[in-house]
Amino acid sequence: MKVKNEMETVVRAEVARLKQGRYAAPSWLPRSLAEGSLRWLTGMTRGGNFACGCPHCAADVLALSLCRLPVRYCLSLHYGVGGRVEAAKVRQQVRDALRRVDSRPRHAARDLVSEGSEIRLVDFGIREGALMVGPLLQRLEEGCTCSRCRADTLAFGLNRFPPRYGVEVQGRLRMPPHEMEFIRHDLRTVLWKAAGTIAANPRHRDRGNV
Repeated sequence: MKVKNEMETVVRAEVARLKQGRYAAPSWLPRSLAEGSLRWLTGMTRGGNFACGCPHCAADVLALSLCRLPVRYCLSLHYGVGGRVEAAKVRQQVRDALRRVDSRPRHAARDLVSEGSEIRLVDFGIREGALMVGPLLQRLEEGCTCSRCRADTLAFGLNRFPPRYGVEVQGRLRMPPHEMEFIRHDLRTVLWKAAGTIAANPRHRDRGNV
């Protein structure tokens, strides 16, 4: 059973709309010319849409936007039925992130990241928290480490933890080690409280059948 931030789906849709909406090339253009004209148009644009269409800048916009929006973590059972999302707030945060990334991209103009590069948005809460919930539940007398209890603990805790996102390029993450340790420390505290809540109120019917 998996956990994800439903807000990520909403933000991805808004980023995709900005990347492909107003400056989509005409369908009658050959593909090579269409891609070139789209890169040229977006490269000339500032403020409203992507000035750089590379995957790295797009991922940076995603990460920055998600770190400034409320989280909506839920289990795979409930994907698509998350809490109400304020569309106007999402649009504003994505555009603000776009302006910041546009003004200070993390690569030189001559060193654009190609479409084939391995770019990955990293949800630190999910990545680090998934490693913590099992051991934390094991420490509790009434704790259960079934997939449902682990997922419930992770979602419950992350919905009470500030969003932490970053971008990994070719397997490398730009983050000082000490900052990652701070995130782990704070996350462990939140998940410990969540583990106690879930252990006292498990949502599975029978531990022997999960």
